[in-house]
Formats: sequence, C-alpha cells, structure tokens
Amino acid sequence: MMRFTVFPLVAIATIFGIAFAGPISLEERSSGLSCGPVLQTTDKLGYGDSTGGYPRFTLGKKVDEHGQWQVTQLEDGAETLNVNIRGCNSTYLGLYSNTNDEAVFMNPYGYVSFGKIFLAEDNSKCLQRHETLPSSDPNKSTHITVEECSNDDDATQARQFWYFQDMYNTANPLIKATSGDMPFIPLDIFLSNTSPPALITSRKNAGAPENAINLS
Repeated sequence: MMRFTVFPLVAIATIFGIAFAGPISLEERSSGLSCGPVLQTTDKLGYGDSTGGYPRFTLGKKVDEHGQWQVTQLEDGAETLNVNIRGCNSTYLGLYSNTNDEAVFMNPYGYVSFGKIFLAEDNSKCLQRHETLPSSDPNKSTHITVEECSNDDDATQARQFWYFQDMYNTANPLIKATSGDMPFIPLDIFLSNTSPPALITSRKNAGAPENAINLS
C-alpha cells in the first residue's frame, strides 16, 4: 500500500517550469505547483466503499455523446483506464504531500494526503471534476472526467487534486471548505444511470463520503 504525508498548511516556495512529461521531483519547484514521482501505477481503479471495502467493479473511460472522456464502469464498450498516482503540492490550495512512506493523522479523517491521478499513456491529462461544484448548493453535482491537467497553481487545481485516505487506500475529489480546521474536504461519489454508469461527485456526504475510488 502506498503511504502519503500531509505537511502543515504553510506557504512553500516551489520551482516548477516543465510539463508533466515525466516524474517531477518535489525539490524542483517554482510556481507553487509540483508533483513527486509515480507512487503507484494501476489499471484496476475501482468504485467502492470509502472505508476500504472491496471494489464493486473496475473503472474505465468512455467518450460520451458530447465528446467528453468520462470515468465509467468498465463495461459496454468502455476502455481500460491506466493511471499513474502522484503526491502533489499546491501553494495556492495550501495542500502538500511527500513520498517518504509516512503519513500524518489529520482529525477527523484519519491518515490523508493529496495528489493527482494522471492518465498513464498521456500524463498531460488527469482525472478531475469537470466543472466547479458550488460549495453553497448541496444539490449540485458534476462528472469525473479525463481532461488536460493544468500546470497553473490557481483555482483550477481544486478540480484536479484528490484526497487520498491512506488507511483505506481510497481517493475522493475535493471542494473548498467553508468552515472547520481543514481547508478542503472530500466529496462523495455516486453513479449515473447511463450505460455504462459514469462517476458523478456531489456534496451530499461532504466530509464523510460513503463512496470513493479504490486505488487497487
């Protein structure tokens, strides 16, 4: 199982001047955004319990009728989803990780860290929330898609960073918190009624998500 570390939320000056063409060392920092080397490569991302239960099924990717690559159940013509998982830092978001096989307890969510899930065959793309999910409206939801991964350390990173719960080897999308000790909180993931079912994230269980991506 991979292990992550969360650092205190302090500003860290970083050097970052290249695209995600290869592993980006956390020591190579510039704009405030950086990602470490690949921690895990898998084609067995699953959909399942956020507390580490067995995945209900394997995830894939499929283009919808609008030409958008969506993360779906691996069936009905969906393609295998091969990904690389990296711990990442963002000064803008105030979120940091490292790769020294340790983790820090962050109440109340247990062992957590932050990073991105890159497409293995094209690491300029990553899994992300398709559009902004307003924190003020609990009924809003959005798809999990495979899109170009921004290298700008700005608000776009909130859609691209993932909340890794090390204890359970799971990942959830993030949204900015409006209160509490943590600047961002994990979001629940559920399924659409399309064929194959696509992953959608919502605020219905923000902070205590029932479902997550299993990092098999």
